[in-house]
Amino acid sequence: MHQLDIFLDTRATSLANALIAALLDLDGARAGAALEELHMEAPDHASLPALGILCRFVEETQCDGLPIADALAQMEAQIVPASAALGERAEEFLRPFWRRLARQAATAAYDPACPEAHAAALWLRAGDHAQADSVADHVAGGENLADVLRWRCLARHRFGGLDAALPQVMRFAWFAPARLAALVAELRDPLLERAWRGFQADLGDLDASWFPAWFLHEHRGAELPPQAAPEHVPAAQAHAVLVRLLDLEKRGYGPALVSQRARLRSLGKTFFEFYLARRSAPVRPTPPAGGKRR
Repeated sequence: MHQLDIFLDTRATSLANALIAALLDLDGARAGAALEELHMEAPDHASLPALGILCRFVEETQCDGLPIADALAQMEAQIVPASAALGERAEEFLRPFWRRLARQAATAAYDPACPEAHAAALWLRAGDHAQADSVADHVAGGENLADVLRWRCLARHRFGGLDAALPQVMRFAWFAPARLAALVAELRDPLLERAWRGFQADLGDLDASWFPAWFLHEHRGAELPPQAAPEHVPAAQAHAVLVRLLDLEKRGYGPALVSQRARLRSLGKTFFEFYLARRSAPVRPTPPAGGKRR
């Protein structure tokens, strides 16, 4: 009996693998036949319900003809959870469907009520990061929209690393400070995670909109590309003032330095006190271009 059990287990595994291969090929007929065989061989197989959902999806619907929002809802509610039965092949299975939806959404405008239905978000899910960044770049006013900035952070980090994503990360901090911790976790970049912990240790009482100013102060030379700081965000204005201050400090004490320090204090007393406390303290060195920040 023990040998027979092993044989049955091996047979079921072989049938399940054949079914998964058919699903990955998007071959509905072959997948359906393999599902029937697996059901006959191992009716209690733990993955049968999920594999059945995927087979029906490939055979019948594939979200064809559905509005983007409805197709996305079906993917999220049924297909993505069921794809867990494919293990490490799940993303490979889902990718062509995300691409199909992204193409379908190509002409749709950004809708803040349903940002994940935008083509840029769907290209991200498909793993086409350069395409996601390109599409997001064409969203009107995207440089001031948290969802668009997040897409660009994720896309640029995937194909260019932290240096490519950092300007978008910092701008995201200004427009969505309450979401920055989640973005840092999503990016899973060790250098950014270390910087985030440093900010929390130094200025944990401030919201995350102050992270860019802290980062600039602690990593001299890591200035962002020229961009308009949002006037309604004091921390963004403080970042702009700090850029000037760091340059003025190289020239020695003078009226301009005094004026800019007064401006910094008016924007945020806590950050100003942190800035003053560091005047006689060593600052973290900035690595050469392309090097790792420490």
